[in-house]
Amino acid sequence: MNKQYNSQDLTRESTEQIRDLGKKVGKKMLRRAVRKVAKWLKRLLFTFLKQLVIGLLKALFATLGVWGIVILIVAVLFLAILESIPGADWMLGGGARTADMIAIDKKYEDEYKQLADHSVSEIDDINAEPDWASEFKSIIKPSWGIPAALARYSIVRTDGQKIIYPESNEIFNALKPRFHYKTITTDVERWKTEIVCCDPQTGKCTTTVTYETKTRPAHKVLDWVWTPYGDITVPSLKKYWLGTESAEQIKFNEGSTNPDHYRKIKETVSKNCTTIVWYQYENTEVNDLKIPDLKEDESRLKGILMNEGVKEVDVPIIYQWAAISDPLDSTLVFYAGKFEGVNIHDRYTNYDNFLMNFENDSIPVDGWVWPVKDTTVISSGYGPRWGKLHAGVDIGGRKWLGSPIVAARDGVVVRAYKSDSYGNAVFIQHDNGLQTRYAHMLDGSIVVSVGTRVKAGDAIGRLGSTGRVTGPHLHFEVVKPKYYGDITPTKQLKNYDPMIFIGRAR
Repeated sequence: MNKQYNSQDLTRESTEQIRDLGKKVGKKMLRRAVRKVAKWLKRLLFTFLKQLVIGLLKALFATLGVWGIVILIVAVLFLAILESIPGADWMLGGGARTADMIAIDKKYEDEYKQLADHSVSEIDDINAEPDWASEFKSIIKPSWGIPAALARYSIVRTDGQKIIYPESNEIFNALKPRFHYKTITTDVERWKTEIVCCDPQTGKCTTTVTYETKTRPAHKVLDWVWTPYGDITVPSLKKYWLGTESAEQIKFNEGSTNPDHYRKIKETVSKNCTTIVWYQYENTEVNDLKIPDLKEDESRLKGILMNEGVKEVDVPIIYQWAAISDPLDSTLVFYAGKFEGVNIHDRYTNYDNFLMNFENDSIPVDGWVWPVKDTTVISSGYGPRWGKLHAGVDIGGRKWLGSPIVAARDGVVVRAYKSDSYGNAVFIQHDNGLQTRYAHMLDGSIVVSVGTRVKAGDAIGRLGSTGRVTGPHLHFEVVKPKYYGDITPTKQLKNYDPMIFIGRAR
């Protein structure tokens, strides 16, 4: 039985081996056949494409000729080169954006600006004069121009429609200001006691003065701020208070800088002596009498831009685009103007030539002309403002930064200078006994000096935002000086609503 089983088993195994061998031989022959067919098809396709290309070239030569082919090759090379130039495709496409894309642009801009506004809200917690706080925030607030320029830079290798925005939080975190504080431990409360004793017989009096102090609780004061443009050191200032000031006066830091500023809190008389007790307390806050200077560090902003993917050679282009997007950012405008050959005819970089070809085409009305060439917009009129007299009119705004400012009447320049409050300013004396004053002009823009004779409509500078301001405008005043060339502060002189004189020339 076992012999019969083994014989059958051997027969079955032999049959399977023969079948497997047949399969292997068949597969090998099939693979060879496939390879031969593939090679034949490849040669056929190559031959077809070769004949097609030769046919197309013959057709092009027959249609365009040799020079046509040369022009076609040059055009292709030109487009390839143009593709490598930042912004070229934006210009070729006209920067066209659909309504939906513009809505996305606006949403991104608003998102970033909200982050930027929030980043400087810390200044609102500081006790300081409101105009100082507003101006300081404008200096340290991250500029919208930078992310706008980076978004535009992303167009370089697109079709002019697609914009890949840098993530708003990421770029904001690279640009947001960092605040550093110091601890003040030296402020004190002070009681000054004066004892005056007089001899009734001789009438001679002697005065004894003693002081008692008590250390006030330590508090922090802003010391310096990191910005993408460089650091700003914030000086501090000790002021003296009487303890009777309102919450608003404290918030606006309206203490006295006079160390002898005291309040009488007690007076007693005993025999021949009178005792008076005076009180004050010290409080150190930021020095809000002057806007602190920015110590520029261009390498810092350059490094931030390169970390965002900007090539070093393209950094000047980013400055240009950023300055155009945010012309109020004077540091960006300054950086943009440092690079010759980049948009050299753009007014943001060509300050020196801005007034060279200016022509006086003004027609005086009763001897007066409107003092700003490009706008008649009044942003703030003459009269009470913020509890004080606004002794002039503010003309223009952000849109007219750099607009020519002209002499409102024939006269002679009696002062051209820069101050903490007026910024770059010019005073002009007129033959009718009045004097006009022009404030907040752009740095480096004044083209007259003391003694210059001007005609109504002659350029004297450009609209800016220097001094204590909340934004670009011309502050224009008309005063009655006490004598020729008088430069006494306006609040101490007779002053008028300028619209009485220039209103008809508007």
